[in-house]
Amino acid sequence: MVNFFKTNLTSETCGIITQCAEFFNQIPGVIVIQDASDATIAFMNDIGIQKTGLSSKEMNALSLDDYHSRFFLPDDVSRCQKIIQEFLNGNSDETFSLYQQIRYPSDSIWRWHLSNVKVFLRDELGKPLLTLCMYLPLDGISDTPLHVKRLLDDHDFLVQNQKLFSKLSKREIAILKQVALGKTSVEIGDLLFIAPTTVDTHRRNIRRKLKTRSFFEIAHYAKTFKLI
Repeated sequence: MVNFFKTNLTSETCGIITQCAEFFNQIPGVIVIQDASDATIAFMNDIGIQKTGLSSKEMNALSLDDYHSRFFLPDDVSRCQKIIQEFLNGNSDETFSLYQQIRYPSDSIWRWHLSNVKVFLRDELGKPLLTLCMYLPLDGISDTPLHVKRLLDDHDFLVQNQKLFSKLSKREIAILKQVALGKTSVEIGDLLFIAPTTVDTHRRNIRRKLKTRSFFEIAHYAKTFKLI
């Protein structure tokens, strides 16, 4: 039985999805077909239903906002929706890939997934009607490139430490950047027209607010928050 989550799908559209449903259920990843106009879910394969832990009835009753807040990071939702919309506006038939963090009920942590998005169905004028997205967990891909893993680690660090970083004043951020570049308090003071002792005070406050103990940690903050 094929589970549809939109009541306004045409019989022709339902027929097309039904023809593909058996194939979608053989793919070792979550397949979601969404309305291109408002991103509401039209279909999800059996693996997806199983991972969400929701019955068909519960899935039908779930709003799109509830779906996103339950399984996706808020920052990822707004970022990815914007990127996907730009992709759809480009009228491309290519597959678009992006990284997202997803957490299903069986997980205690957020896990990185590679999301592959493609237009699944267009109307007679060529306008996208439905999109297809496949979510593959990256921890199941043993040869994930090292630079990708580093980018994902940096993103995790940014999300986890955003609140601490937001406590810094503009002056402290400016000094953090110079410290990460290896400048001494005298050099920073000359650059910002303040006394070296004032720079030392700011440096102590920065370490206290960010809970850092080493130059490496300071440099990590500066790099992750794009100060250097």
